[in-house]
Formats: sequence, C-alpha cells, structure tokens
Amino acid sequence: MTEQKELKVWVGKPEDVDDIMELAMSACEENGFAFPNPMKLLAEIWPALNRERGIVGIIGLPGEKPHGAILLRIGHLWYSDEPILEGLCKLSFFGVFAFIECNHGFTLFRN
Repeated sequence: MTEQKELKVWVGKPEDVDDIMELAMSACEENGFAFPNPMKLLAEIWPALNRERGIVGIIGLPGEKPHGAILLRIGHLWYSDEPILEGLCKLSFFGVFAFIECNHGFTLFRN
C-alpha cells in the first residue's frame, strides 16, 4: 500500500517566488482573457511574499511544487480610506482541486 502524503498550507516566502509566478502564469493562461505581463504579476506578488501589506497562502504536498495559492492584499476601495482585505486571485494548476477535498481547499482561507 502506498502512503498518501497530507496536503499542507503555509505562508509564502520570497524563496517561493518562482513557484508562485509559475502558478500565476498558468492561471492567466487558463483564464485566457488577456496576455499576462510577468512584471505586473511580480509587482503584485513580490510585496505579499515579503508580507508587505499582503500575504500569499500556499497549499501543496511537502517537498513538491505547490498545487495552489491565494494572494491577499491590504488595500482600499476607491471611495474609502478604510483598509480592507482584498482577495486578488486564486492560483491553481489545471484540475488540481479535482482531487482535493473541499475542506482542504478552504484551508487557505482559514489560515
């Protein structure tokens, strides 16, 4: 019998930038709405990986590439000075959530 690894959730760090950029580019390709500009993606992702007014939550199997991530940022609505938490994007490889139970998928939002 093969031992199954348990999905883990962790906070992204600067050293995760390549994996997160790969997820972001993949998500943009899946979306197919417009051609992504990697520098614009990096400008949103890099500060959050450094916990500067944002955070990146990552989900995956230990020792493997991440399966998905979420980019959360502290920002403002155009009509208010009050800070809010913006969920900018959920990044995932195609079909990865097909084998992840819902409870694991929502773990990103709880941590």
